[in-house]
Amino acid sequence: RPPPVEHPNPFAPTTCVVPIRVPAMPGAYGVVDQGSRPSVSPIAVSEKGTTGDIIEAENDRASWRDAWRSKLSAVLATPAASCDDSASRLSVLVKTGLLRFEDLMENPGRFFEAHRLLAQAGFQHGPGFSIRFTVQYNLFAGTILELGSARQLNQLREMQRTGRLGCFALTERLAGVNSGLVV
Repeated sequence: RPPPVEHPNPFAPTTCVVPIRVPAMPGAYGVVDQGSRPSVSPIAVSEKGTTGDIIEAENDRASWRDAWRSKLSAVLATPAASCDDSASRLSVLVKTGLLRFEDLMENPGRFFEAHRLLAQAGFQHGPGFSIRFTVQYNLFAGTILELGSARQLNQLREMQRTGRLGCFALTERLAGVNSGLVV
C-alpha cells in the first residue's frame, strides 16, 4: 500500500482513495468460482493525502451521481400508467449505460449507490419500479454474471446496449410444484 501523501495544510479535509489488493473471493458472493474472471480490488478511503487522480475520481463519482439522479428524475417524473409503461421506463434507464450490469462485480460501490438513490426517489410511486429494477439488475443480470457462459455474458452486454429486459425464474432441478396433487 503506498504511503499517504501529506497535504500542505494538515488541517484541510481531503479524501484519499487508494486501490488495495485483497485475496480473491470465490464468485461475487462466495458461492461459485468458475475461475474465469479476475478479482476486483475494492477501494479503501482514508481521510488524508491527495493526488490529481483522487480529485478526478471524486469528480467522476459526483458527475455520475448527478447524471444518475437526473435520469431517475426523468424516468420517475410521473407514476407509470401500466406495467408496460414501467418496463419501458426501465428499458430507457438500462440503455443509458449509467449503471452497467457488470457494475455489480466491477464497481459494486456504484451499483449499491444506484440502488440507494433509487430507493430515495422510487418508492414515492409505489414499489413496482424499484422491484422491477432489482429483478433486472440483481436477479437476472447478477445470475448471468455469476453463472453465465462467455456467450451469455456477451448477450447480456448486447441486452444492455439495446435496453432489452430479461426475466428471472427460480426452480430446482428435478423438482416442481405438485400442488395440483394435494386435493
